[in-house]
Parts: sequence; structure tokens; C-alpha cells
Amino acid sequence: MSPDLSVPFYRQMITAAAAGIEALEPETAAEVRQFIASQQHTCGAFTDRAGLPDSYYSLFGFFLSEAAGMKEQADHLKRYIITNRDSSATGLVHRSCLALIAKGAGSGMPVRIKCFAAVIREFFRDMGSISSSYQYFMVFLMLDAYGWNNRLSRWIIRSRFSNDEQLGELPCPVIAALVVIKTALGLDAGREISRLWAFHLKDSGFRAIPGAPSADLLSTAVALTALRMAGADLRIVRPGCLALVEDNYDQGAFLAGNGDSFRDVEYTFYGLLALGLLT
Repeated sequence: MSPDLSVPFYRQMITAAAAGIEALEPETAAEVRQFIASQQHTCGAFTDRAGLPDSYYSLFGFFLSEAAGMKEQADHLKRYIITNRDSSATGLVHRSCLALIAKGAGSGMPVRIKCFAAVIREFFRDMGSISSSYQYFMVFLMLDAYGWNNRLSRWIIRSRFSNDEQLGELPCPVIAALVVIKTALGLDAGREISRLWAFHLKDSGFRAIPGAPSADLLSTAVALTALRMAGADLRIVRPGCLALVEDNYDQGAFLAGNGDSFRDVEYTFYGLLALGLLT
């Protein structure tokens, strides 16, 4: 992961997940590809835990398809975005997922503009309802993905970016998002980086909250991503994080790591992302 973002941040994550797939034995990699294909709905979207088409899970399905070189699945998802804008999806997160897929899959300019405009609308609509840090992270991710991550856009976000939240009250993924955006904006992230290390569980990965009894793959993957972007040395946590990843592989998928035995594309992506960053 690179803080200069000469390669869009989401593409860096896909590249890291691809490295994770490359690190697998051929038979295991084939199982992963088979699982990815099995999670795609006939409409092109990827399915949620209820087996229904979902924009959030479709983003992870897209990341996985790209990382695994599964062009057929990515193209099918692109057709879904073009023909079905998923009008049921509301909120900044879901709209951002659609916009990222539209950009990454190479949808036409009208589709990309419509998806991006929806993100901006939801940003203002969601103000006060979700973490402000997470809101600005999602907008920064969109600007970066769409090629508008320039000096002017960074100045606008930096001038409006407020970090008035108490770090002790925030879970690991939000702290990781803070590290990413502050590092990319050239702001001091020392306080957030120190806090992020506090989520690490000895001989394992990273926990969602400091008091959690076990680490999980989501927190581990995003913490490793943020720390790598900030230039941290990951060697000290590598053995425990690798053990967590390996322990949660299950028939082509990766489990959450916190006792949840459900297999889905979200945690499969996090497992491969963590593996790629540690390889």
C-alpha cells in the first residue's frame, strides 16, 4: 500500500488480495475461485447472507473477481450495474459501493456520473447519522477512485476534515480509516497509529474493540492495510495474523474469525487481503 496513491487505493487493495491468491496452493486457489463464482446471482450482483442480490456484497465480489482474474464474473456484474442501478440501495455506504463498482468495472460515463452524484447526495443526507470520519473517508475514496484526487480536492477535504471524535470510543475499522485518510492527506496520524496497535491481540490478529475476546479477519485486514500504508513494520505481528488467516479458511472461503461460521465474499476478501499484505 502506498500513501502517494499514484495507483487508486481500491486498486491497491485488489492487488494485495491478488497476492493472497497467488500465495495459495493451486488446489486451494481453485476452491476460492469456485466459491466466488457460486456467490454471484443470476442477475449479476453478488448475494448477501440471505442469498439476495446486494450492492455491499457485490463490491467485495467485484474485488475478488478482479483479484482472481475472473473476467466473466466482473463483466456480468458490470451489466447488472448498467441495467439495474439497485434503486433499493440507500445510504452513503451502499451508494459508494455502486459507484466504486461502476468505476472499477469500466461502466460508461453516464452510469459513473449518476452513481457518483448519488454518493454526494447521500454524504449530505447522512450527516450526523454516521461517523464523520467514516463519511469523509468514503468521499475521499470516491475522489481517489474517479481520478479527482488532486491538490484542490485534497485541500477541500483537508480543510473540512474534522477529527473531534474520542479515539477510545471508536472501533478498529474506523481508526484504520482515520489512519488511511490522514496519511494520504499528509496529516499527522501518530495518535491514530498508536491506538490502532492497541487492538492487536498477542499471537493472533486485531480485535474490533480492545476488550473483545478474539481477533477477527475484518479488523485484522483493515488494520494491516492502514499500518502498511503508514509505513509500519508488520513483521512483529505477521506470525499471529497468518495463523488467524489460516485457521479461518473453509472450503474456498474465509470465515470472520470471531466464531461466525457463515461463508461469504466479504470475509473471503478480507482473508485474502490480509494474506497478501503478509506475504
